[in-house]
Amino acid sequence: IAGLVSAVGYAIMASINGQSLANADVSALGVGGACGIATWFVLQGGSKRTEDDRPKDGGYDAKFVVDRPPRISKIVERVNSANNGSNSIIQPPPDRDLSTALRLAEQVHGHKYLADFRSAVQDARNADIIRRFDPLIMRTLLDKHTYDAALNSVADWLDAVDAALNCDDARRPTRPVFALTRPPSHHACRSRAMGGCFLNGPAIAAHYALQKASIGLGVQSVAILDIDAHHGNGIAHCVQEEDRIRYCSIHENRPDANFFNDRGDFRNGDNSDDNPNPRKPTVDDKGPLNNILNIELDKNTGWDNGYREALEKTAIPWLCETNPDILIVAAGFDALDSDASSGLRLHASDYEKIGAIIQERFGTRVAFGLEGGYCWQNG
Repeated sequence: IAGLVSAVGYAIMASINGQSLANADVSALGVGGACGIATWFVLQGGSKRTEDDRPKDGGYDAKFVVDRPPRISKIVERVNSANNGSNSIIQPPPDRDLSTALRLAEQVHGHKYLADFRSAVQDARNADIIRRFDPLIMRTLLDKHTYDAALNSVADWLDAVDAALNCDDARRPTRPVFALTRPPSHHACRSRAMGGCFLNGPAIAAHYALQKASIGLGVQSVAILDIDAHHGNGIAHCVQEEDRIRYCSIHENRPDANFFNDRGDFRNGDNSDDNPNPRKPTVDDKGPLNNILNIELDKNTGWDNGYREALEKTAIPWLCETNPDILIVAAGFDALDSDASSGLRLHASDYEKIGAIIQERFGTRVAFGLEGGYCWQNG
């Protein structure tokens, strides 16, 4: 992240349960609900994983993706040190108004889903437990903080859009923002949480940007670029019926061992109306309005043997065909060579190159937000 933001000089918007990072609990089991999936119960035995019991590869093993509190503190540390501290950490106000985030979340996900989400979190609060949202989806856990954290994450995405569009608001920054959000977003479908994602911040942000046209900001077209190593099935689902939004995902092709195949969503790719997860990761799935582009990269693809070409020759030209007024970037970092959750082979310096390419093509009208990446020791 430090390299990505240093390339373009982005500010960082960070909130954990709406708290200042300085006041957030980052103890061994801290911000468990704020990260949504930061604290896990091992399937056999029910014991808790702590920082002293982390997988040696940096946060991933065969059963769990562990989204750990130190990832946030490590990001803040690296960003503060990049460019001699010229990148700034921006905290949301303590009296933050979440009404717009809630209204847009209900537009994208539906009132019933939001009600079910609140109910599940209330059950976790009453019992003071960490539980699955859906009994069939083992990796998507929540606790008493998860709803508030997810809604604040949506608000961060909206603030990033406002900053990119240079909205006049004294409380918001005047330069583009990287939304340092947890829980992540891009696997959350319209009415199903999965992959540790509950509310789809990038998709909600895209719909929000389009609504800016009504107040004279001239947003007629929105592009979303997803650089997480896993397919953003949720974003694709949430924008598939809006032809003013184009979504491109650059992800690993792993037909035999795709990490998210076992999320309990056995009908992935069935395009019937009642399927809660209809979008496939394959190149043939372009969505009902042909506004989706999937770029699949083989295992061991790095910057010089395929990734750069996919970004510069395919993804960006396709996104630019509609002359988008803003680019929203779902910035996952699990394509790092040191991250065991994918077989892609990017290095930290490659993200600085990605940032530079994006800045060259889209200028300052870009909103970034944090998605996957589990080798947190490497940023």
